[in-house]
Amino acid sequence: MKKFNLNSRTARKGGIAFAITAITIVIIIILNMIVGQIPANYKEFDISDQRIYSVSDMAKDYLKQLETPIELILVAEEASLDTRISKYVYNYAELSDNITVSEADPVMYPSVLEAYGCPADTLLVINALTGKTAQIPLYGYSDAIIVYEMDYNTYSYVESTFDAEGLITSGIEYVTSDSGAVVYSLTGHGETALSASATDIVEKANITVKADLNLLIDGGIPEDCSLIICNNPTSDLAADELAMIKQYLAGGGDMVLLMDYAILPNFNVLMSDYGMAVEPGYLGEYEMYYSQYSQYYGYFCMAPTVVDTAITEGIDSNAMLLYPRALTPLTPARDTIGVEAFLTTTSNGIYFENTEADGTLGEYCIGAVATEETEGGTTNFTVVSAATLIDSSITDTYTSMSNLDIFLNIVTYGMENVSSSNSIPAKSLGVTYNTFANYGVWSIIFIFILPIACLTCGFIIWIRRRKR
Repeated sequence: MKKFNLNSRTARKGGIAFAITAITIVIIIILNMIVGQIPANYKEFDISDQRIYSVSDMAKDYLKQLETPIELILVAEEASLDTRISKYVYNYAELSDNITVSEADPVMYPSVLEAYGCPADTLLVINALTGKTAQIPLYGYSDAIIVYEMDYNTYSYVESTFDAEGLITSGIEYVTSDSGAVVYSLTGHGETALSASATDIVEKANITVKADLNLLIDGGIPEDCSLIICNNPTSDLAADELAMIKQYLAGGGDMVLLMDYAILPNFNVLMSDYGMAVEPGYLGEYEMYYSQYSQYYGYFCMAPTVVDTAITEGIDSNAMLLYPRALTPLTPARDTIGVEAFLTTTSNGIYFENTEADGTLGEYCIGAVATEETEGGTTNFTVVSAATLIDSSITDTYTSMSNLDIFLNIVTYGMENVSSSNSIPAKSLGVTYNTFANYGVWSIIFIFILPIACLTCGFIIWIRRRKR
């Protein structure tokens, strides 16, 4: 037998290889330990269709300012808890040192339901300083993180939306503040009820929405009213109702009027007092219209121009309106009233009083706010001449549109201790439809000229290569 020489060349090579392997293993272990301490939101990438695991910049900015310690408790059976919810909750909490997350399994420990005073499948948001609590259902048919709705093709319930970010942010805002704002929806004049999506986005701003305020039956406007919303009335105000609303506004009250019917005399009197009038004809748009729907609506399916004002702060022009009317300026009843437009057409807007044959080109107003300083406070009377701003057929189908964002800014404008920036819409778990407004010459460039130019260049290169 040969005696193994530790000083031989082979032994030295083996020793070096062993040392390198050992060092590499140690480095890998250390790196794994370091990477394991990195928060999941920095080392994981959201590749889901609707980016349901991603936290928006709006929520990130809010969490940077959060100073109150918050507890998030997932009260759910571990085996049945949807991993999308748990993953999102932990990702969200990692963005703030003031948020802690824990889980309580009511199957293993049934007493937790009584201890926390909530049902199973609930996310608790608790202010650790005051004990104030918000309960968020994990699953449900409304106001839940995962919402189900009826699919009338199969007559079964399917997942509709994922609303973790909006509900958690709203819950934290609720337990850390006390706005006390109350909104009443006017009835008795054929108004359209506020859609679920419009109501939800307002309530996420921690504003209480109370429906069915009938001024004649209820005896006037309640003292806790922060704002009256009148959505698309089809019949007129009574003289007594007009007097009540005038008195309310004169005392510093706020009102939002979405108006599609132009010939309602007492409503017209109210608007004229605040320097506005709704014209009977309809507005079209030659520049910012949705060309893919022109076969159905012509130039009347349009994207309004969002004017840069305090009421539209942070809002883009990605909205959709159908058949808006022209809102024309008048001389207000008092010199103390100022009127400012925040939604308009482009200079290529067109007003049709009767038919498309008599259109008048120009820039027209669609939304404006009248402001007046009174002894009771600041009055804000807002008029939008297109009730389709919050029509559910638009807001629920085209979820990327900014219609609801505009509406929320209108509602919260002038409210103290209330911010629209924390009201985050739900993410759709269904099919989201994309829409593109027609931008005139830009549409021609991107739809026709660029594709033709690319095909031409490719064809020329192909011919040259064949000749070689």
